[in-house]
Amino acid sequence: MSLLRILYQRISIQSVNAWMRTFQLSSLRSKLIVSFLSVALLPLLIVSAINQQAMQQALIASANQSLLATASQTALSIDAFIANNLNAVRVESQLPLVIRYLNSSVEDRNRQRADAEAVLRALNRKDTLNIISYSLITLDGITVLDTNIGEIGSDRSHQDYFQRPISSGLPFVSPVRYSAQTMSIHFSSPVRNAFGEITGVLALRYNANALQRLINQNTQIFGRRDAFAILLDENYVRLAHGYSTNSILKSLVPLPTLKREQLQAEGRLRPGSSEEASTNLPQFQAGLERMATLPFFQTHIADSRELKAAAATRLETMPWVVVFVQSRSSFLAPIRAQFYQTLGLGLAIALAVLAVAVAMGQWLAQPLLHLTSIMTRFTAGNLKARAQVASQDETGILAACFNTMANQLEKLVQGLEERTRELEVSQAVTVAVSELSRSLLDSRKLLQDAISTMQALFDLKDVQIYLFDRATQTLQAFSPDSQTPVNPTRIEIESDMSLVAQAARTRLLKSRSLKQPKQFYQPEGGYSQERSQVAVPLTIGGKLLGVLDIQDRTSQRFSESDLETFKTLAAQIAIALENARLFDEIQQAESRFRTIFEDAPIGMALVNLEDGKIFQANLAFSRMLDYSPEDLIQYSFVDLTYPDDIDNERFILNQLISGEIDKYHIEKRYITRTQDILWGNLTVSLITEKERENPYCLGMIENITKRKQTEAALQESETQYREKAQELEATLNELQKTQTQLIQTEKMSSLGQLVAGVAHEINNPVNFIYGNITPASEYLQEMIGLLQLYEQHYPQPIPEIVERIEEIDLCFLIDDFQKVLASMKVGAERIQKIVLSLRNFSRLDEAAMKPVDIHEGIDNSLVILQNKLKDKPGHPEIKVIKDYEKLPLVECYAGQLNQVFMNLLTNSIDALEETFQLNSEQKPTIWIQTRSINSTEIQIQIRDNGKGMSEAIRNKIFDPFFTTKSVGKGTGLGLAISYQIVVEKHRGQLTCHSTPGKGSTFTIQIPIKSVLTLPSSP
Repeated sequence: MSLLRILYQRISIQSVNAWMRTFQLSSLRSKLIVSFLSVALLPLLIVSAINQQAMQQALIASANQSLLATASQTALSIDAFIANNLNAVRVESQLPLVIRYLNSSVEDRNRQRADAEAVLRALNRKDTLNIISYSLITLDGITVLDTNIGEIGSDRSHQDYFQRPISSGLPFVSPVRYSAQTMSIHFSSPVRNAFGEITGVLALRYNANALQRLINQNTQIFGRRDAFAILLDENYVRLAHGYSTNSILKSLVPLPTLKREQLQAEGRLRPGSSEEASTNLPQFQAGLERMATLPFFQTHIADSRELKAAAATRLETMPWVVVFVQSRSSFLAPIRAQFYQTLGLGLAIALAVLAVAVAMGQWLAQPLLHLTSIMTRFTAGNLKARAQVASQDETGILAACFNTMANQLEKLVQGLEERTRELEVSQAVTVAVSELSRSLLDSRKLLQDAISTMQALFDLKDVQIYLFDRATQTLQAFSPDSQTPVNPTRIEIESDMSLVAQAARTRLLKSRSLKQPKQFYQPEGGYSQERSQVAVPLTIGGKLLGVLDIQDRTSQRFSESDLETFKTLAAQIAIALENARLFDEIQQAESRFRTIFEDAPIGMALVNLEDGKIFQANLAFSRMLDYSPEDLIQYSFVDLTYPDDIDNERFILNQLISGEIDKYHIEKRYITRTQDILWGNLTVSLITEKERENPYCLGMIENITKRKQTEAALQESETQYREKAQELEATLNELQKTQTQLIQTEKMSSLGQLVAGVAHEINNPVNFIYGNITPASEYLQEMIGLLQLYEQHYPQPIPEIVERIEEIDLCFLIDDFQKVLASMKVGAERIQKIVLSLRNFSRLDEAAMKPVDIHEGIDNSLVILQNKLKDKPGHPEIKVIKDYEKLPLVECYAGQLNQVFMNLLTNSIDALEETFQLNSEQKPTIWIQTRSINSTEIQIQIRDNGKGMSEAIRNKIFDPFFTTKSVGKGTGLGLAISYQIVVEKHRGQLTCHSTPGKGSTFTIQIPIKSVLTLPSSP
């Protein structure tokens, strides 16, 4: 409360009138005393009152802005918490196992339950302190999985965290609810299958005490005991309280009965009567209802009579409000202190003036009357008024004393004002320099102190530093709190509307002053009618570090001197930031080296190259040589080296010093403290530092004594065992190859004889039939011509012939008989084609390597396998898609290569049959692709969409006798023989690429021309 307000309250109009009448009737001496007191104290009181009023307004405005900034930061941290959990549950809802579990039948779910439960438990263990449970809910609202076993099978179709994701298709966060002695909040997200269809909901139940911890953390960051944050929902029910946790889940004012019962039924309000579930703070609620236009207000909190200042802001993610309150008495304390100081000063001046007035009044009563006019003007506020000294008597002395007193009083007032301004600026500069010097090596503290300093020195509210992110080419707003926000304000560097982006691109100071009749949107400041803005780039050595953004809500705010000052501050901040970064990198590198050096399991030592002395060694090296680290640094590396190894190491070390090599690696012998020999594996690197005039070297020593002893002991026996092992290995490989070749030879011989015999036996009768079809067709045409000739010359045959013609339907018989002959011809040609394919596949008459058409061999294999490809009961049609490129004739063993095609296609067909048994909806398909890689090689790819195979199986498929087929269905030799034919016989490559559930691809790559003369197939 100001001094003028106190005087106004304590002095009534009547008392003033009575005092004035008494003063008029008093003596001149009394009037003189009162005049002296008035002249001395009135200016001081006026200046003090004006200064107190201005300081009070400045402190209230500063406190309001500080509270609003803290409330906004608290809201950002809560928004970040909600957004993080929504993003997490959205990502987790698309885990393949979660999607597969909801898409599966009840029987498949039972088989997958253990894996699905393990996934939910793993998600639950991310934050055991706050995560209560994870739930997986089907489309009908039934909980099929839950980390809280008691919730499995419960119906949650009526819950908002189930209904909202299903209806909107987006993640959802529920209100805070109270149940089973626990406050919780649900985060949920729809689960979609591969077609984008919603198949269920993944729900995360989170302990709402996390909100209370966020409120407490931001309350502690503010750093005042009488300030705290409050979180309220849309019904103004407290969700978290930084001071009184007993008021959580209580509304600010009593709610209507129906509303209160509804919220209590939903678990969003404390149970009990209206008095038990609420407080009576209508002033608080009224301030919140006006926060859209005025975010600052004053209110009482709980039962406290003290009026508190409050600032409120809304969250982005939820319809909640964050309020930050602080006691007015705390930030107005400087005014009370100043009042008491002013009062003391006034009393001291009053006493001094009173003493002078009493002493002078005895002699100056009458002569002072002529000074009345001068004193009247002076007391009216004209501090320049002075009396003329016309004599040397008491009147002249009085006038001179009056003039002297007036001059002193004026100088005192001016001196006090100037001294106050000097002290404020001096203190601000001293604090700023002190804080910046202490934070030079801490970039976050540096930026925070820089912002605070500018706000204090220039009376600014909107000061922001944007740091340049080179990876994303964006400018990220620096947050002065202890934790970096998850989603900070970002500005694209290419933005044309942003003054900050323009300063970053041009590396020049940019400023503007806006005074628009209508609202104008500013990217860095929102909507404003008047605004001054300066953006100063933070650069060092031409490299952009960020931008200093300074704004004020008045136009033409900054002068040219201010702009120059901002440039200087920006340069200092940039230099300090770069120094902090370099210092941090040096500290990290030094810490890493020290940790690696001291804790390394191998020996490490630093050696001075001038005298060869060891000036630092780690514990591992000391233990190797049985010395303490202190004793070891008294020796040189020559003292510890075995005499026979000294010359060799000196030679290599001289090469390192001269720059011929940058490091060397040798095995050498050391002498321990007990004169034992220790073998070491030594690696030496040369190190040069700017701080050291002479370079030194780093040696890393591994103790290989036991290895050397073992090598010596095994060296003799190793040679013998190696020779025997090589003989046995060669014999075993030869036996395996011989066995495989014998089996293949017998198999191919039998198959070739069988195919040749069948082809020969079928070919003779088919040739007989096919050879007689043409004459039969000719005979038929002649007979038809004869019948037509009979009809022409005997149009009226006898009745018996007519009846016979009608009985046998002669016209149909002639037409159908021609079709029968045509059908027989097509069938015979088909049989001839099959016989030709069998002969071409067997290639019994082509044992040598010769140019062949690769496509013909593939097509012949497909003809033979046609029975396994076509549609049959319980076996769908296997579709074959051929993508042939025009290829030259390839020199190869045609019969053997046909066998490779047959083996690969058979394996693909078997894999597709097994896949169809597991998934009858899948359409089995085989893709065959041929390509010319270059002028010397071709490539054949055979791919299927079967069940695929794992990495472990794929690594063994070319091993002899390895098979995954059931007993009696495969021998395990097909792919092994195919690999031998392609790689050994044709000097090509046969590879396989397979992914479980996505099929397999076999790739054959062979040369067009034979590079070797290979033996014929057995």
